[in-house]
Amino acid sequence: MKKVFSAATSLIFLFPVILLSVMVWRDYTGQLNEAPASPRIDQVKDVFFADQGHTVIGITDRPGNDHIVAYTYDADSHRYEGILQLPSDMFKQTAASYQQDDLILAVKDANENLLAYRINSKEQPQQIYNRSSKIDNYLEWSTREWRGRLIFFDASADPTPKAFYAQIHNGQLHYIDLNDGSYFQGQRPTTITDTSSVWDEPGMIPMFEITLADKTKAYISGILDDNNQLDVYYHPERDEPFDAEDHAQAQFRKHFGGSTSTHLAVETDYPEQVYAYNNNDDKIRLLSTPKPVYAARMFLLNDEEVLIAGSTTKDPVKGTRTGYIYNEQSRQFTNVTKLLGSLGVDDLTSHDLHFYKPSGQSLLYYSYIDHSGGMIDTSKGSVNLLTTDEVTSWQQNTALIAADQRPSVQGFISYVKEWNALIINWLVWLFITVIMFLIVPVLIKILTLRRRKQLEQGILLQAKILSMEETGTRINDQPLIRFLVGFTHEGRSEQIEIRQVVSYLHMPKSGDPVMISYNPVTGKALFVTENDRPNNNLPSDEPETIPSAMLRKIDSYGPVNRGEALLLHFEAAGQSYHVPVVQSPGFLYRIGDIATLLHIGGTTRMFSYGESTVYRKQDHTALQGRLIHLQKYPVHIDGRQLMLLELVTESAHGSVSRLNSQFVPQHMIEGLQPGIQIPVSVKLAEYEREAELLRGRQGSAIVRSVQFRGTTGERPLATIIVERKGVEYRIEQSIEPLYGVMEGDELWIAYNEQKREAVIVKYASVE
Repeated sequence: MKKVFSAATSLIFLFPVILLSVMVWRDYTGQLNEAPASPRIDQVKDVFFADQGHTVIGITDRPGNDHIVAYTYDADSHRYEGILQLPSDMFKQTAASYQQDDLILAVKDANENLLAYRINSKEQPQQIYNRSSKIDNYLEWSTREWRGRLIFFDASADPTPKAFYAQIHNGQLHYIDLNDGSYFQGQRPTTITDTSSVWDEPGMIPMFEITLADKTKAYISGILDDNNQLDVYYHPERDEPFDAEDHAQAQFRKHFGGSTSTHLAVETDYPEQVYAYNNNDDKIRLLSTPKPVYAARMFLLNDEEVLIAGSTTKDPVKGTRTGYIYNEQSRQFTNVTKLLGSLGVDDLTSHDLHFYKPSGQSLLYYSYIDHSGGMIDTSKGSVNLLTTDEVTSWQQNTALIAADQRPSVQGFISYVKEWNALIINWLVWLFITVIMFLIVPVLIKILTLRRRKQLEQGILLQAKILSMEETGTRINDQPLIRFLVGFTHEGRSEQIEIRQVVSYLHMPKSGDPVMISYNPVTGKALFVTENDRPNNNLPSDEPETIPSAMLRKIDSYGPVNRGEALLLHFEAAGQSYHVPVVQSPGFLYRIGDIATLLHIGGTTRMFSYGESTVYRKQDHTALQGRLIHLQKYPVHIDGRQLMLLELVTESAHGSVSRLNSQFVPQHMIEGLQPGIQIPVSVKLAEYEREAELLRGRQGSAIVRSVQFRGTTGERPLATIIVERKGVEYRIEQSIEPLYGVMEGDELWIAYNEQKREAVIVKYASVE
């Protein structure tokens, strides 16, 4: 009967594997005989043309933290040509330029490194930025595009001082280390800020304002001269700030041979047309475009040409978009109204709209994030306009699998990589079957028998950890620890060494009591857990819940980032408990309030504050989090140090990255290194909701209101209303108190347009 039951149990697990295997093979071979369709539909957020307009590149919003995914198509037939993958951080930002015949795309990878690639349809992307340059801010904050050049800059003192300038021009990279002392008489730059007033005006030289370590200021040109060097102007103390900018601009214009007589600018007064001005900013004359252009905006295209775009009527609402390319050398105009006609009244003022024109070519391109892309051949008058939705729809009619219709190993592997529901179910059942029938039974049997034998040969004794050190060995990213424990046996004090793999989050410390099984014959011992014997009376590893703890006293340890470090003193059932926290701006801990505490591993933490929340184990699930970044703060409270951990957790619901500040016991700090796996307990419902929102669109938003309603753990629970492009979204989540959220902050969010819900991806910068 037992064998029959075992066979029936095996059949229960084998039957789904066999059935799903048949279904997978039929689906694979069926696709070979049908017109293949795209395995997935990824929303295109940006459209570029390449290879002189013959290729369309659709940059997608595909979720994930490692790559920007782009599809390439033939511009005329819409036929799928290939897929491009570029490294990226979670924000998927790009900076673009057209140089010679190629599209140049700059990105940031997951480690904050700046990268740039040359792209055309004939080969794989070629990396042209090969320097080690980290950018801590958003890519768009450290990148400028000026007359076809891509310009990068950044300055930081954490963890080591660094400042650099880089330019990609005509497909060539030029990099300058601003810390080497040659530019600023040995002084180190601490900040680099662009002077926005001169970046959009023809005839002006772009420039940056530099703050040096001695608090003095200097200006550098935003471009390189013929020797690939920057020009520098020091800011004398006698100069007023605006005078210093004017003097720097005059020096740079002389150095680079800029116009010394006139320059173009848009008059700010109605009806906003383009005029020529002298060096004293006196208006000289109206620029005589073939037809009037009102509500104008200028886009610098290359070293000789600018685009003047605007409305056909003084009231832009009543007119249509029109524009001309103006050659500043020949003073000739080229009409490009055909390319601009699809743009709306407010589109020309959007920061997401960019125009590009390589020098010496007849092609003018534009890209408009989340809207469209286009190009016009001014020599032929031909125009190609594409919306992001149109390019997205091409995936539905594209054959993305191999043209060979015969089954093959490579073809089947490509089919499996589609990761549709059928494949996922098949692999899950296949994995379960292999684990259940091959690996788990053997391992469990071996380990169980071995441990049972060791326990039977030993005697249970109370012991104490005397010392502990890492052996240097790691198993599943957890350290193997060498413990020295002391105990008493037959009236004698004994010491013995035990090696055990231990989680960093549940790391014991010297002086902790433990239970061991000691074999006096072999002189060996092992730690005993509550799973080894049901009657050994060991303390439970489950958290001890301490309800109705009243806050009696608050000690302040000073500001840290935007928050304040506090030590909270609670009292419950006649016992005192101490919990160090960071108080977020706008949120206050108040004496007399009630909290629920958790005591685990000798440490007291806060489970909730300000609202009645019951700890239930079934509401939580355990995940493995990978530590990708660690920042220590010089704040020590109650034997613990404040640290900011950035953890990435992955599950079937998706990947979630979260910043989490904690006061970590001193004995655990050395073991925290980037790359380790840390067990994380999460509330399942909240994790699923956050993972779902992170798969949606992302972008910046302005905080309109913030309301708090207690905490979960030591993180304040907030209801936040943010506004993006005139639409309000609601955020319900706990926030990182070191950064906090305040009205007027600019956050990077992931959002759901239908539900009007969002989640914070990146907080406002902290100066």
